[in-house]
Amino acid sequence: MFRHLMMNSVAFAPEGGADGGGDTSAADTPAADAPLLTGVSEGDGSTAEGDGNGAASGWQEYQPDASKSDEENAAAKAEHEKTKPKEGDDKKQEPKDPADLVPEDGKYDIKLEDGIELDQALLERASPVMKELGLTNAQASKLAGVIAEQRKIEHDALSERQQKITSDWQQEIRTDKDFGGENLTASLNNANRVIATFGDDALKRDLVEIGIGNHPGLFRLLARVGNALSDDKPASSETAAAPPVSPEQAMYGATTPTTRG
Repeated sequence: MFRHLMMNSVAFAPEGGADGGGDTSAADTPAADAPLLTGVSEGDGSTAEGDGNGAASGWQEYQPDASKSDEENAAAKAEHEKTKPKEGDDKKQEPKDPADLVPEDGKYDIKLEDGIELDQALLERASPVMKELGLTNAQASKLAGVIAEQRKIEHDALSERQQKITSDWQQEIRTDKDFGGENLTASLNNANRVIATFGDDALKRDLVEIGIGNHPGLFRLLARVGNALSDDKPASSETAAAPPVSPEQAMYGATTPTTRG
C-alpha cells in the first residue's frame, strides 16, 4: 500500500517539482473519483505503465481502489484484465512448419503411410478445392489418408469378390456332368486346342488376365467345338471338291463360252 501511495504522490506532483511552491495537498490525497496509476482510467481503459498497449511488459495485476465500491472495483478490474498480454505476445514467433501452412501455389505435399500410393490425378483435381478451404499440408494429408484407406477397402472387397466368383466357376466346371469329373482332362485338352488353333494373342491374354477362361459357359462351348474337331471324319471331307475352272469361267461365269467365234 505504501508503494501504491508513493506512485500516486509522484504522478500528481505539481508542475513546480518537489522543491517548488504551490499547494501539494492534491498530491497527498487523490480525489475520490481519481483512478490509481495501477488501475484503468475510466475514460479509455488505458494501462498505468508503458504506452497503453495491453501487451506491454510492465503489465501488473489490478489493485483495488479503497475509495471505490466493490462493484466499481470489479468493473475496473474487468476492464484492466482485457489489457493483459496474451502468452507469447512478447516473444518472437518462430517460423512455422510447412505442414502447418496452406501452400500459396496450391501444390500440396501429401504424406501417406508407407505402401499407400497417391492418386496424382485426384490430387490435381482436389488441390484447388483444398486451398480454397484453407487446408494446410498436414490437414490435406489426413484427408488424403482417409480417402486412400477407403480406396484400399473397396479394392480389397472387389478382389475378394472376384476370387469368390473364380472359385465358384472352377467348381462348376469340375463337377459338370458332361465335361467335368472323369471327362475333365479330355475336355480341357479339347477346349485349349480350339483356343490354340483359332484364338489370337489378345484372346489368350484376356482368358488369363481377366479370368474369363474359368467361365463355365465358355468352357462348355470350347469343349464341344474341340470334340467336334476330333471326330474321325473331318468337316472338310463331307463336301466333294469342286472341279477346277478355266480362267474364262472364273472371269465370266460358268455359262460364258470358253471359245470365241
